[in-house]
Amino acid sequence: MVRIGLPEERLGRHCARRPVTVVREALRASRRKGRDEVLSALNDSNEIPIRARSSSTTPYGFSFDEYTPVLGHPMFKAGDYEIQDEGSQMMALFALWPETFLAMTRKVPGPCREWPRDKEVPKAPGTWTVVDACAGAGGKTLALADAMFGRGQVFAYDVSVKKLESLRQRAKRAGLSNIKAVALPEGGETAAIKKFVATADRVLVDAPCSGWGVLRRNPDQKWRQDPESYERLEALQARLLDVYSTLVKTGGTLTFGVCTFRTAETTKQAAAFLSRHAEFEDIGGGFFGPGPTDGFFFHAFRRK
Repeated sequence: MVRIGLPEERLGRHCARRPVTVVREALRASRRKGRDEVLSALNDSNEIPIRARSSSTTPYGFSFDEYTPVLGHPMFKAGDYEIQDEGSQMMALFALWPETFLAMTRKVPGPCREWPRDKEVPKAPGTWTVVDACAGAGGKTLALADAMFGRGQVFAYDVSVKKLESLRQRAKRAGLSNIKAVALPEGGETAAIKKFVATADRVLVDAPCSGWGVLRRNPDQKWRQDPESYERLEALQARLLDVYSTLVKTGGTLTFGVCTFRTAETTKQAAAFLSRHAEFEDIGGGFFGPGPTDGFFFHAFRRK
């Protein structure tokens, strides 16, 4: 039996529930626009009959308690908000400011802590270079770039050209010109990024994983996995951390993130990275969710 630090029955019940995008629409307000302004405009709109409310777990999150047609609203088309689970929002913020957001994590999976409403989110220097190493369609890339007020540079790396094209379109709609999407050959990342070694202030490796934290969205996934697939994922995560850690400059930080709570892909993976890389020191990390968000794990390291 896999021990995860949370009663198995309670965790199983949570993963069997419908996801928040079905029963509670989770969104992220643009930092440049401001959550209060977005909420005020949406709640005063005749186009959306259901009132939105602030998230208690993230500084820019908000939600609707039932399905709401948010994609057709002019504010969405203007890039004032994005659909994004609060756990995904928190991973992006943690990657930028791990010390600030470390207190939001837990040592074991479980309900998220509440974000102090009077706590300010730091402002990133306009000169930062940030890398989202496994960007996909770019939800976290957009959150990173927006949290930086569109300043600095955010490089989105992925092996899927199709997903990166979707990211480019989303960045254009959001008015974020500090994003550069770059397709890399699978297995050939080391050669492709060689000339950028030690140039990044922040690197996020949101690695492929077993996805146990998002079983509510993909309930059939548990039937499509076996011990061999777990081993391949663990090896891939370790390789990606080794490859992209080379991009971190002295004093910069590397964040490892996954949407699962398997020990081998979370705490053990973080400990193994530290054992292989004496040039990094531990900042710390932990679990964010599941409940009410999906389940995530993130851990940060600083290059000495």
